[in-house]
Amino acid sequence: VVIVADLKRVIGDLPKDWGEGAGKIAMSDGQELFFSEMPFSQTDGLRLSSHGENGYDIVEENGQRFFVSYVKSAYKNWTYWSLIPFDAMFSKISAMKTILISLFILFFLIAVLFGRKMARGITSPIEKLVAAMKNVQTGDFKLAPLTRAPSDRQDEVSVLNRNFFTMVERINELIAENYEKQLMLKETEFRALQAQINPHFLYNTLESINWLAKTNRQPQISKMTESLGFLLRNAINMKNDVVTIEEEAEIVLHYFTIQRFRFEERFVFELDIEPAVKKCRVPKLVLQPLAENAITYCLEPFIEPCHIHIKACKKGGFVYLTVADNGPGMDEDFLEKARKKLVRTRGRGIGLQNIDERIQLMFGKEYGLTISSEKNKGTEMLIKIPFQSGV
Repeated sequence: VVIVADLKRVIGDLPKDWGEGAGKIAMSDGQELFFSEMPFSQTDGLRLSSHGENGYDIVEENGQRFFVSYVKSAYKNWTYWSLIPFDAMFSKISAMKTILISLFILFFLIAVLFGRKMARGITSPIEKLVAAMKNVQTGDFKLAPLTRAPSDRQDEVSVLNRNFFTMVERINELIAENYEKQLMLKETEFRALQAQINPHFLYNTLESINWLAKTNRQPQISKMTESLGFLLRNAINMKNDVVTIEEEAEIVLHYFTIQRFRFEERFVFELDIEPAVKKCRVPKLVLQPLAENAITYCLEPFIEPCHIHIKACKKGGFVYLTVADNGPGMDEDFLEKARKKLVRTRGRGIGLQNIDERIQLMFGKEYGLTISSEKNKGTEMLIKIPFQSGV
């Protein structure tokens, strides 16, 4: 039986991984080639007598290099040869290398763009926040280029953004409040300057009346004018809010001088100030409103002569200022209102609550004004303050 195999056709049907013209096949029996697709004019370079089982070699033919590999078969001691041109091999590798480099460059550009976008998302809010801080540093509190971060974002930059917004809004509120207060202060100062015109004119007028009364030998008018001028100066002078008991008693004395000429024999007053307490300091205008209150509720509705006794004495480590009268006294309802400091004195309108609060503000909550009264037995108002040397 003879079997004829067309080796060329069989080899032609094999897959050509390296393209047309590559992957040439040859077969030998150890002595000579009995099949060859190789374009060699000489086959000695293939080392047909090689005793190795398999291997590879590099040969050169007509200035062209080839990669030759061979495998020895156990059947009939045949050797199979495969020939691949170097150009065919490295063209594929170069193409693969070019593709890989292109893919790497593409991925690198994508990574750079993505990283830039992420970095921009992080640095952009910080840059805006820094720009807003610089604007605030120069006095611009508008925050126009900056927007408040959403409350659901809890990253550090967003928290800093919201806190900065809150701080600037609070600063704006304080600036607005301070601006309004400054305007009110300026307006008050302006009105105070305007108000000084009338008192000066009044003082000059009183001085003229006093001079005229002395010229015409009217001592009562002169004394009333002097006392009125003294009271007006002390009422308007707000430079000293704290005076000594001696100075406060002098104010009361001038006030009683005017009232004595008004009510004549119906009004009797006593002023008893111990020398030890004369230099003790008290808030200005605490005795005069109480004396005025005694005249209002004792002398005016009372037919009998009104006795008002003002006393200042030291007991232990305290000083007691007393304004007592022999008037009709107070009923329970009115006394309760007076104790709650709901009764206002007439004239300047300085209420009992105002006197009590100023004393407590200066000395403490344990000091202040107390009122005691009994129907048809008069009223006594007592101020308690700590004893001080007044130095």
